[in-house]
Amino acid sequence: MRADQAISAVVKFIDTSFLYGLKKIEIIHGKGTGKLKQEIAEFLKRHPNVKSFRLGSWEEGGDGVTIVELNVD
Repeated sequence: MRADQAISAVVKFIDTSFLYGLKKIEIIHGKGTGKLKQEIAEFLKRHPNVKSFRLGSWEEGGDGVTIVELNVD
């Protein structure tokens, strides 16, 4: 998936998750070259419904997944 396609899917995923009141979501972007991971991280920094995010731990998928905490208080 190209970065613009992935960002579009992430926007829908975050908006839907926020509407359902989810506090935490996982975005699986894979490891690859790291470009997609970087683009998603830059997008998440600016999204108003994102409280925080981090790469997954080894048990969660490591560098291939980003764990996102949403502002749903």
